[in-house]
Amino acid sequence: MDFLILCIGRHSGTPNIPKIPANGPELFKGKILHSLDYSYIDNVAHFVKGKHVTIIGSGKSAFDIAAEVAKVNGEYRISASLLETVLQ
Repeated sequence: MDFLILCIGRHSGTPNIPKIPANGPELFKGKILHSLDYSYIDNVAHFVKGKHVTIIGSGKSAFDIAAEVAKVNGEYRISASLLETVLQ
C-alpha cells in the first residue's frame, strides 16, 4: 500500500487523525493523508495513478475519493467494518 487516506472528521472543523501505535510508522512505509490534505493536492489523478490506496471512512468524502482513485487506476476493492458502541 502506497497511501492511507483518512476520511474521518473533515467537516467537524478539525481533521480527525488517530494516534498510530508505537511501531506503526516504522511498519508502514507509505504516506498517510487526511481527506482535507488530499482535497488540496493539484493534479490528484497524477498523484494516485498506479498507486495502491486504502481509504478509511464511510462518509461522502471517503466514497468520493474512492471513486476518483478507482477511475484513475481502473480497479478497486471494497472492505467494510462496522463498530458497535454499547452504552451502559
